[in-house]
Amino acid sequence: LDASQFIVITHNKQTIAAANCIHGVTMPERGVTRMISMKFRDAHLEPALTEN
Repeated sequence: LDASQFIVITHNKQTIAAANCIHGVTMPERGVTRMISMKFRDAHLEPALTEN
């Protein structure tokens, strides 16, 4: 499992907390979608947020 990757769709906070990074899709206005990625460096540091 060290090299395995999984795609999980969830709003469960415990599942999200166990992830190295998360990806999401938002819709700030009708007809516009935006992808957001968040990589967690260390548990005590702020996550790095990037928008694509």
